[in-house]
Amino acid sequence: MLTKTKGENLDIIESLAEYVKKKGYEDIRVDLLEGYEAPSKLVRKNSDEEDVYVPDVTGVKRGRKDYFEVVLKSDQASKLASKWQLLGTVARMKRGELYLVVPKGHFRFASEIVKKYSIEAEVIKL
Repeated sequence: MLTKTKGENLDIIESLAEYVKKKGYEDIRVDLLEGYEAPSKLVRKNSDEEDVYVPDVTGVKRGRKDYFEVVLKSDQASKLASKWQLLGTVARMKRGELYLVVPKGHFRFASEIVKKYSIEAEVIKL
């Protein structure tokens, strides 16, 4: 999710962190949640500016690093798609995967963005 909406949705991020923990991940990093180290920032440089993205949750399992993003409906679909494309690329470089975790009522939105922007990610209902 984009940084400006994370503070409003810490309960969802906390649920995601618990989900990742139950799935057996180690070195779990969670953005904006006490008790966890924050994931590393990722920077995408454009011609005039740079975009800084922080994954919602990351975790390591069987030597590979996976990235988890909470998906909520937004009017900034292209910005979300840009973040997900970058996370997907970084995940593949680390032999991992990108998981888009969708609370009830947001699945169609996530699926449409994944299809429209050809994002390599697995969409999971939370």
